[in-house]
Amino acid sequence: MRSELVHTSGPADAAAVLAELVAFCRDEGAPCFTGWPEDLLRDYLAFHSENGSLAFVRAPGVGRPIIGLAIGWQCHRDELEQHWYPWNPAGDTFLFSQLVCTRPGALRSLVRNFQTRVPHWSQLRLVARRRKRGRIVTYPARFIERLSRWM
Repeated sequence: MRSELVHTSGPADAAAVLAELVAFCRDEGAPCFTGWPEDLLRDYLAFHSENGSLAFVRAPGVGRPIIGLAIGWQCHRDELEQHWYPWNPAGDTFLFSQLVCTRPGALRSLVRNFQTRVPHWSQLRLVARRRKRGRIVTYPARFIERLSRWM
Protein backbone atom coordinates (compact mmCIF):
# COMPACT_ATOMS: atom_id res chain seq x y z
CA MET A 1 0.00 0.00 0.00
CA ARG A 2 1.14 3.48 -0.78
CA SER A 3 -0.39 6.67 0.55
CA GLU A 4 -1.19 9.41 -1.90
CA LEU A 5 -1.93 13.09 -2.16
CA VAL A 6 -4.69 14.51 -4.33
CA HIS A 7 -2.14 15.48 -6.96
CA THR A 8 -3.59 14.04 -10.14
CA SER A 9 -3.32 14.43 -13.88
CA GLY A 10 -5.91 17.19 -14.24
CA PRO A 11 -8.77 19.17 -12.68
CA ALA A 12 -11.45 16.63 -13.61
CA ASP A 13 -9.41 13.83 -12.06
CA ALA A 14 -8.75 15.94 -8.94
CA ALA A 15 -12.49 16.67 -8.62
CA ALA A 16 -13.27 12.95 -8.86
CA VAL A 17 -10.72 12.08 -6.17
CA LEU A 18 -12.01 14.87 -3.96
CA ALA A 19 -15.58 13.54 -4.35
CA GLU A 20 -14.29 10.08 -3.37
CA LEU A 21 -12.60 11.52 -0.28
CA VAL A 22 -15.77 13.39 0.72
CA ALA A 23 -17.78 10.16 0.39
CA PHE A 24 -15.18 8.25 2.44
CA CYS A 25 -15.29 10.86 5.22
CA ARG A 26 -19.09 10.92 5.17
CA ASP A 27 -19.39 7.10 5.27
CA GLU A 28 -16.43 6.14 7.46
CA GLY A 29 -15.32 9.33 9.20
CA ALA A 30 -17.15 9.18 12.52
CA PRO A 31 -16.46 10.79 14.89
CA CYS A 32 -14.01 13.06 13.03
CA PHE A 33 -16.43 14.32 10.39
CA THR A 34 -19.85 13.70 11.94
CA GLY A 35 -22.26 16.52 11.15
CA TRP A 36 -20.03 18.32 8.65
CA PRO A 37 -21.98 19.81 5.70
CA GLU A 38 -20.74 18.30 2.43
CA ASP A 39 -19.65 21.65 0.94
CA LEU A 40 -17.60 22.52 4.03
CA LEU A 41 -16.03 19.07 4.08
CA ARG A 42 -15.11 19.36 0.37
CA ASP A 43 -13.55 22.81 0.94
CA TYR A 44 -11.66 21.55 4.00
CA LEU A 45 -10.22 18.54 2.15
CA ALA A 46 -9.32 20.71 -0.86
CA PHE A 47 -7.53 23.20 1.42
CA HIS A 48 -5.48 20.45 3.05
CA SER A 49 -4.75 18.82 -0.29
CA GLU A 50 -3.40 22.09 -1.67
CA ASN A 51 -1.50 22.70 1.56
CA GLY A 52 0.18 19.26 1.52
CA SER A 53 -1.39 18.28 4.83
CA LEU A 54 -3.75 15.57 3.51
CA ALA A 55 -2.78 12.01 2.66
CA PHE A 56 -4.92 9.01 1.82
CA VAL A 57 -4.43 5.31 1.15
CA ARG A 58 -6.12 3.03 -1.34
CA ALA A 59 -6.51 -0.71 -0.98
CA PRO A 60 -4.30 -2.76 -3.29
CA GLY A 61 -5.87 -4.50 -6.26
CA VAL A 62 -8.88 -3.94 -8.48
CA GLY A 63 -11.20 -1.07 -7.63
CA ARG A 64 -8.75 0.37 -5.10
CA PRO A 65 -11.18 1.97 -2.64
CA ILE A 66 -9.90 4.50 -0.14
CA ILE A 67 -9.13 2.80 3.18
CA GLY A 68 -7.45 5.58 5.13
CA LEU A 69 -7.18 9.35 5.31
CA ALA A 70 -5.07 11.59 7.51
CA ILE A 71 -4.81 15.32 7.89
CA GLY A 72 -1.77 16.59 9.71
CA TRP A 73 0.72 19.42 9.54
CA GLN A 74 3.80 20.91 11.10
CA CYS A 75 3.13 24.03 13.18
CA HIS A 76 4.14 25.90 16.33
CA ARG A 77 2.47 25.00 19.63
CA ASP A 78 0.63 28.32 19.73
CA GLU A 79 -0.92 27.55 16.31
CA LEU A 80 -2.61 24.31 17.46
CA GLU A 81 -6.05 25.84 17.92
CA GLN A 82 -5.99 27.67 14.58
CA HIS A 83 -7.98 25.56 12.15
CA TRP A 84 -7.37 25.73 8.40
CA TYR A 85 -3.79 26.69 9.16
CA PRO A 86 -1.06 26.19 6.54
CA TRP A 87 1.97 23.98 7.03
CA ASN A 88 4.76 25.77 8.90
CA PRO A 89 8.15 24.14 8.18
CA ALA A 90 9.70 26.09 11.07
CA GLY A 91 7.19 24.65 13.56
CA ASP A 92 8.15 22.63 16.63
CA THR A 93 5.01 20.45 16.60
CA PHE A 94 3.30 17.98 14.27
CA LEU A 95 -0.50 17.83 14.63
CA PHE A 96 -2.57 14.85 13.51
CA SER A 97 -5.87 16.66 13.22
CA GLN A 98 -8.00 13.89 11.68
CA LEU A 99 -7.25 10.23 11.09
CA VAL A 100 -9.67 7.65 9.67
CA CYS A 101 -8.59 4.09 8.81
CA THR A 102 -10.84 1.19 7.84
CA ARG A 103 -8.33 -1.60 7.17
CA PRO A 104 -5.11 -2.90 8.68
CA GLY A 105 -2.01 -1.37 7.13
CA ALA A 106 -3.61 1.98 6.30
CA LEU A 107 -2.26 3.72 9.40
CA ARG A 108 1.24 2.42 8.68
CA SER A 109 1.13 3.86 5.14
CA LEU A 110 -0.16 7.22 6.33
CA VAL A 111 2.45 7.53 9.10
CA ARG A 112 5.22 6.63 6.66
CA ASN A 113 3.93 9.27 4.25
CA PHE A 114 4.22 11.98 6.88
CA GLN A 115 7.60 10.63 8.03
CA THR A 116 8.82 11.03 4.44
CA ARG A 117 7.53 14.60 4.26
CA VAL A 118 9.03 15.49 7.67
CA PRO A 119 12.19 13.39 8.08
CA HIS A 120 13.01 15.11 11.39
CA TRP A 121 9.58 14.46 12.88
CA SER A 122 11.00 12.44 15.78
CA GLN A 123 12.43 15.77 17.00
CA LEU A 124 8.99 17.42 16.91
CA ARG A 125 6.31 17.34 19.55
CA LEU A 126 3.68 14.93 18.12
CA VAL A 127 0.10 15.73 19.07
CA ALA A 128 -3.36 14.54 18.05
CA ARG A 129 -6.95 15.51 18.67
CA ARG A 130 -8.76 12.77 20.54
CA ARG A 131 -12.40 11.85 20.05
CA LYS A 132 -15.46 14.04 20.34
CA ARG A 133 -14.07 16.42 22.93
CA GLY A 134 -11.24 17.41 20.59
CA ARG A 135 -8.73 17.30 23.45
CA ILE A 136 -5.07 17.61 22.36
CA VAL A 137 -2.88 14.70 23.49
CA THR A 138 0.92 14.57 23.16
CA TYR A 139 2.57 11.33 22.04
CA PRO A 140 6.24 10.36 22.00
CA ALA A 141 7.49 9.77 18.43
CA ARG A 142 8.35 6.16 19.27
CA PHE A 143 4.70 5.50 20.25
CA ILE A 144 3.36 6.51 16.83
CA GLU A 145 6.14 4.63 15.02
CA ARG A 146 5.46 1.50 17.13
CA LEU A 147 1.71 1.81 16.61
CA SER A 148 2.18 2.11 12.86
CA ARG A 149 4.13 -1.17 12.80
CA TRP A 150 1.29 -3.01 14.53
CA MET A 151 -1.53 -1.70 12.36
